[in-house]
Parts: sequence; structure tokens; C-alpha cells
Amino acid sequence: MNKEIHRYELTYIPDAPYIVAGLHFFKKNDIRDLWQKGTVVLTATELWLPKEDQWDILPLTAVEMFGRTLPASSMRDVIATTGHTSVLVVDYTKQSSFGTHAFTSTIIFAGKKDAIVDMRARMARLLGLSRYRDLELTEHDKKLLYLLSEGVKKKPLLLMIFNGKKEDLQKSFDNLKHASLCAKSAALTSKGWDVVARITVMMGEELGEDVIAMLKGLDLGGGSEAVNTVSWSNGNSYMVGRVEKEKLWQQVPFPVVADVELRDMGLQLLITTIHGATIRIKSDNPMILMPLFDMVRTAREGISFESEPRKHIANMLALGVQEIKIISGILKITKNNVKKELDQMFNEGVINGKCEMIAEGGDLDETD
Repeated sequence: MNKEIHRYELTYIPDAPYIVAGLHFFKKNDIRDLWQKGTVVLTATELWLPKEDQWDILPLTAVEMFGRTLPASSMRDVIATTGHTSVLVVDYTKQSSFGTHAFTSTIIFAGKKDAIVDMRARMARLLGLSRYRDLELTEHDKKLLYLLSEGVKKKPLLLMIFNGKKEDLQKSFDNLKHASLCAKSAALTSKGWDVVARITVMMGEELGEDVIAMLKGLDLGGGSEAVNTVSWSNGNSYMVGRVEKEKLWQQVPFPVVADVELRDMGLQLLITTIHGATIRIKSDNPMILMPLFDMVRTAREGISFESEPRKHIANMLALGVQEIKIISGILKITKNNVKKELDQMFNEGVINGKCEMIAEGGDLDETD
């Protein structure tokens, strides 16, 4: 036997028929007869299932997918016949007894939550990208690939996951294109889908289903007015209140910012000052805090707003600040230069005649 990694006391069906939509069970009595109990062993290269006085050995290279969700009806049957609510599904390629062709079969593991979670995590690491080790994908690359597979392609949403770091997002997108995992349109290639199948469980658990659902459900059109709150604390002193979007920038002491973080998927901006004060700005619309975070980070790093006038003017517009005089005063860019940039943005269709952004929220695509 190969070097053992771990043993798990589990209940399992070793050879269930695979159907794309899930597993179809018939009578509960039949299901009860299918379940076996024993110590399952996971090694660096194989999965060992006890069978009477010997072992059934499944090479991990035969695993096509693991961690897929059973249909609700099948889960009810599993719970009713085993008493366990934690399940791990492993689909693998099996050689047919008739002829030379192969087909996909399934192992269903059920057991205590701790055992199933540990086994799933270990398999995720072992399987990982073993077929594509030469890709050397970073965690950011894998995260972006997974998000693209889930249909999350809007740049503002992806930037929330990348903590507002456009450079990191661009680098990962370039890496995926270079590795032929996605096209210039951000659509996944067949190779990309193959890799996704192997990282789905790992990435899904890391990001969380609720996070993915939130990203998919976010309205980038800016329908209802967001609720923004600002709290300031220093020692025993504390203040809190609601602030309109166009007044948020006034709550930031740009010259004395010591650190800034974007938290809670872009719903909270945490700022600390050189004087020991903590400022928390919260919004139920992450599209509001992203531009403010970008501006605060630029100021903290001592970079002049004038170095990238277009970007920071766009940030101000996104915050609802549209008066040239105010934009000029905040960014330390002359009014003539602000007007020149606004005119160019209007001519390019980025803003309308009221200086409102109309080209936000584009997809990640070949223009990036």
C-alpha cells in the first residue's frame, strides 16, 4: 500500500450508476442494501475501499469529478437510510466488463461532518491540478477561473474579490489567456472547463455559495439609493451616522491616513489614521466604496491624483461628485484640466451630459 494519508470510518455505496442530473434511487429497502460500512483509506495516489477480506483500489487519476451535489430527492434518501447529512460524491472512470470501452461510475460517501469535510479537503489538494501542474496557476488565477465559470464577468464585481487591485485582476486574466484556459472574451475553453471541474469544490468552499449568489444578484444599474453609515472611534470617543453618497469623501482625512482596507466583499471600508482613530464606512452597495477605496489608497501611498486624472475623476463621479470646482479642489487638478477630461469622457460616451457614468460595469474581455 502507498503511504497512507488518512483513515475514515464511513458508510458508502461503492459502485452507483452515474447520471448527469444525479442519482436515481428506487425503493428505500434497495438503497439500504447498497450501503456498506468500513474504514476508507486515502493515500497520495489512491482511494482504498474495504471489500470483505481485501481492498478495492481506485487510482486518483481515474477520478473525473468529486463534490458534485446530489438532487434533493436523492439527499432525502441518503439521510433516511444512513442518518447522515454530510455526503461526498466521487465520479470516476471504470472499465466495462463487456468490451473495451470505459464508462463513468460513482461512489457516494456518507458520514460524520468532520470526516467528510476532512476527506473532501484532502482530495481537493491531492487532485487539484495534477493534470496541469505545468500551468503553475496562482490562487488568484484559480479564483478568477472559477468565478468566470460561474458567470461572474463584470469587472467591478471581480475587483471586489481582488480587493480593488486592478493589477492583480489583469495579471490573472492574462495568465488564464496565456494558459489557453479562457478566450479573449473571458469565455472558458474546454481545457479551462476541465481545470474548473477539478477545483470547483476547493474554490466553492473558499469563496462560499452565499458570496457567489450575492455577486450574481448584484444590480450594477444603481436602482435604489444605497444606505451608507460612517463611524469614527478613538479611545473612548465614538461617533456614528448616515451619510449621503456624494458626502462620503468628506469623512476621509486623506492627509493623515495610515492604512486602508476593503472588507466584507466591498461592503466596508476600514481606515486608520496616524493619530490612532478608526473610521468605518459601510454601504449596502459595494460599487460605492470601490472608488473611495481607490482614492484613499492612492493618497496613503503618496501618489498624486494628477498622475491618473481620468481614473480619479471617474472615481469622483462614481461617488456622485459632479461639480468641476469640487473635483478640482479634492484632486488638486486644475479646473481647466478637469473640464478637458470631462469633455473627452463625454465624447467617448463614458459619461452623459449630466456627468453621470454610463459605461460602468463592463465585462472582462479582449479590451483588457
